[in-house]
Amino acid sequence: MEHITLNQITTTVKSIKQVKKFNINSSLKFIQPFDIPHNEVNMESSSIVFNENFEASKPLIDYNENEIIEVPEFFSDFIDLNKYYIYGSKDLFETIEMIKNSEYMNQSETSKKECLENLKNNMIDNLNTNYKEFNYKNTYISKTEIANLLNEKYPQMKILQYFCDFLNINCLYISVENKKFKLYKGYNQDNIKNNLVIIGYNKYMLPLINIKFDKFTYTDLSKIKEYFKEIRELNKIGSYTLPTLIEMANENNISLKDDETSKKKTKAVLYEELKKKYEI
Repeated sequence: MEHITLNQITTTVKSIKQVKKFNINSSLKFIQPFDIPHNEVNMESSSIVFNENFEASKPLIDYNENEIIEVPEFFSDFIDLNKYYIYGSKDLFETIEMIKNSEYMNQSETSKKECLENLKNNMIDNLNTNYKEFNYKNTYISKTEIANLLNEKYPQMKILQYFCDFLNINCLYISVENKKFKLYKGYNQDNIKNNLVIIGYNKYMLPLINIKFDKFTYTDLSKIKEYFKEIRELNKIGSYTLPTLIEMANENNISLKDDETSKKKTKAVLYEELKKKYEI
């Protein structure tokens, strides 16, 4: 049996040249006219109250789990809003899976749950090996902290680095509240499988999805981030030399000498002051 497509129905309707009218007994006040009537409002009426702060009071993202969410208007500067949507995923694992796997939403709830559990278990089971391979000892957080973050429903964004390294992806995180970004790059740049945009709002990390599941390129991520300020983070203190911290301190207008003693600040002191600066 041949199936009728939506395009066929639309084409057929558009091809109709005449509008047929039928004589039906009905009340005039319930008839919808062919022309939209002009509704005039008395702007001087005291019964009309305008909320001048309505737009300002609207949330940037109206989160509802398992529902499509409208993309913030200011994203129109760099994407076509008609081609993208945000989805109310239940957690970060679902966010990642929805973007990288176009068939995820077509699966049964049981299959979805199994898919997310497999991803989580694989990341935890391979943590010891990956921690050494990705050289996390000097540059990233501890194994215990990674494992704890993987078990949180709403983890801190720094866990995205492990997702990127483990899955061979690049991820552009955008905080819509602060209008800032953080670009996380996968460990093996020669084998990148996908480039993701994840939207941060309150405690949520949500997927930005193309309606045709077209993938972003790394060039796309580079262009998008130009519309935002960068979220700055420090690695472990052991990953920096004193000259590097001195250079970073100069870039951030941090004095190299103690105000009271006039002695040069130690590596630990410079690191802590940079950390406070970056948290602003």
